[in-house]
Amino acid sequence: MKYSYRFFPYSTMDIQAAQDELNRLGAAGWKLDRLWLDEIARYVRTDRPVSYCVDWCDAQFDENDDYLQLCADAGWTFVAKRGYWNIYEAPVGTPPIQTDSALEYERFQKQVWKQMKKGMIWSVVLLALLAAAFLFLVTQEQMLNAETLLLWLGMNPVLLPSIFFVLAGELASLLRFFCQWRGLRKTASDGEPLPVPGRGSVFLGKFLHFWRMIFGAMVVVSMIHKACKDGFSQILFFVAVWLVIGIWFWRRPFSTAGQRRTAKAFMGAAVVTLLYWLLLFPAVSSWETPGPAIPSLLTDDPQQVATQSLGNADTLRYNHKEDKGFLLNYTSWNETDGQDQASLSCYRSRSAELARIAFRYEMQAEPGLEPAEGREDLWQLEEHWREDTVHTVYLLREENGVVKAELFTVGPVEDALKTDVIRRMEHCLDE
Repeated sequence: MKYSYRFFPYSTMDIQAAQDELNRLGAAGWKLDRLWLDEIARYVRTDRPVSYCVDWCDAQFDENDDYLQLCADAGWTFVAKRGYWNIYEAPVGTPPIQTDSALEYERFQKQVWKQMKKGMIWSVVLLALLAAAFLFLVTQEQMLNAETLLLWLGMNPVLLPSIFFVLAGELASLLRFFCQWRGLRKTASDGEPLPVPGRGSVFLGKFLHFWRMIFGAMVVVSMIHKACKDGFSQILFFVAVWLVIGIWFWRRPFSTAGQRRTAKAFMGAAVVTLLYWLLLFPAVSSWETPGPAIPSLLTDDPQQVATQSLGNADTLRYNHKEDKGFLLNYTSWNETDGQDQASLSCYRSRSAELARIAFRYEMQAEPGLEPAEGREDLWQLEEHWREDTVHTVYLLREENGVVKAELFTVGPVEDALKTDVIRRMEHCLDE
């Protein structure tokens, strides 16, 4: 049996464009056989031409049997359900299911518009949460400026642009939706049949659909990658929860179309996450920029560094954070050794421009830094913190990154300690 596979990239309001494509293929002897993920259509060769009708429906529920029987009596056989559409097939020449545009608009109002308003409300809630997260970052101690945003972009060169492009695509699609909705309402009020959109409108709809799919997939993959960094136990937890939710939706008695779609989404997310962690995560992680190779600012011996409690060690390292990206790695930690305390902030970059941005950011954070005598790559600051505690800052800049070390010592930093700290800072940026 001969098959043909095509993308079916239509948004909800492009119902007439989708119907027109199905009818053109049906007239050429290609019959719709199956829809995968609502995006890929499989057609099978047929000896007789067929026609199609795409009708509005409720995305959350299966069409009631009485309506399906009414369509069958009129010669239309149900073929597939895609979101807010039911697709029917009949021999060429069969009268259409709906010829009254006013009744068609009324069905759209009852079956589609009511559900879509809920989706729009959730979209507004999501945008509000993103705005709240942005304001939360603004109120934190770290500076939020162009340098900060560019550094975030260096650590997340896929996720952040993809989120922006998804939001831009959603906004453009929303504006197009309202324009189409107004046209549908006007056509219904005038009593005219729904027109088939022009080639430009169809191209724009397909372009926006692919745009949202591609960048949406990039957002999902980036989020899965970030989750994989938390370790196997975290991945196993998410996979187990998603599978349980998916099975629960799937096995519910009298499950609806919306519940079955939800079940497929959760189980699909679990499978994709597990496959990504097993097959792709090790390779993708190897492309990320590595962090500093030193165990501590205060000692060279990793055996003397503890991360939980001191025990037999001399140095306790805590608040360890690492953000690994394809272009930039940011690592920071605090540590204590007796009365001496230190903190490290290290930027390792594959881009000299990102290294310059990190340098400008740290210079703005410590405005009192001055060039060290006899060196062009080192800046320092010494100030009394309180009582006999001295706060000392060293900032080292090289082509592949920036390292900042802060020391809190009783009295000024001794020359031997200064030499060791700067040497370890240089080792942070060793290739």
